[in-house]
Amino acid sequence: MSNRDPYVPIMHSSWTDHWRVPLWVEGNTYRLSLGKDFYRHYKDETLPTQLRSTLAMINAFPPVDVPVWEINPINAYINVQDPKLDTIGWRVNRILYIVVLSGELMTEYQRS
Repeated sequence: MSNRDPYVPIMHSSWTDHWRVPLWVEGNTYRLSLGKDFYRHYKDETLPTQLRSTLAMINAFPPVDVPVWEINPINAYINVQDPKLDTIGWRVNRILYIVVLSGELMTEYQRS
């Protein structure tokens, strides 16, 4: 996977104890951004259950993919898929998701 900074976690717009976190999915490889130049890499068999469940919920909704040329570090954090996903996460396009994680879960992933 290539370097995709400046996509870093940002605070959720309405939940002050939650974060909007970029997650890249390419094949069976996952890369979760936990800070500037700080990532956790996973495979299908190592992806944490919470992230697996979140992706399943997001993928249960029809995708509304943003064209690659329109994605930038501002609009990627805006949910255009479905308002019901605001507290779960959303698909930006086929390789970029934004997942909503609690501060506690973020800390857990940073330490693991």
